[in-house]
Amino acid sequence: MKIIKFQIKGLGKVSSLLLEDFISELENIKKVLDSLNKDLHPEKAPQLSYEIVKIRKNSPTYVELLPTLQDKSTNGLVDCFYSGLKAIPKGKVPDKFSINTVQAYSQIGKSTIRNEIIFFENGRKDKIKIKNSFEKYVNEIYKQTYYTEQGSISGKLDTMNLHGTKKTITIYPNYAPAINCLVNDNLLHIVEKAVLKKVTVSGKIKTKINEKYPFEIIVDSIRIHKPKNEIPNVEELWGMMSSQNNIN
Repeated sequence: MKIIKFQIKGLGKVSSLLLEDFISELENIKKVLDSLNKDLHPEKAPQLSYEIVKIRKNSPTYVELLPTLQDKSTNGLVDCFYSGLKAIPKGKVPDKFSINTVQAYSQIGKSTIRNEIIFFENGRKDKIKIKNSFEKYVNEIYKQTYYTEQGSISGKLDTMNLHGTKKTITIYPNYAPAINCLVNDNLLHIVEKAVLKKVTVSGKIKTKINEKYPFEIIVDSIRIHKPKNEIPNVEELWGMMSSQNNIN
């Protein structure tokens, strides 16, 4: 049976700990464990509950927290929790961790910025000290990290670079900054016709964690939009439909 042991004490001349800060910090730790539980049981995570095994109320506040799962050991969960505490300040993310879990870690230390948190991994021998929020470490980790998804982007094709091994075009959507597009040789004949025109490109879109807009797309297809003066009006469209369907 593995227990999460930690204490919170004041930094410098600060000796007191606000109750609301302590409760918030406890909730942040629980959020990490809840997310880790889902990572370890991707099919259907069992209900996780918590038991306060020991608590010392006077400063420095000391707590022993026991996560419990029905009919399952939580030793692996506690081990993973401590792995994250050690790895994230070094700019690393353990393999089993999801984005949600790492983002949950960013909240540890955020509620108690005037205090120091000390986690005891192996009794009181191995100490992990946290003097600042994990948020800065998580932001640094994800600065260069992105996720991909299939999708489409529409905008004006303004610039292109077709030299070298990586051939790129740049699209300027109305709703976002310029987006870099990687294209294959088989699309170059379309690219040449699409310069300075409005297009829709489809493919694998790359977006950095915590960023609102994508920064790059690996293009599978390009569709050139017709100029507005070439788009049929309602009367013309009805005429086309009538002739195709013999509508009188």
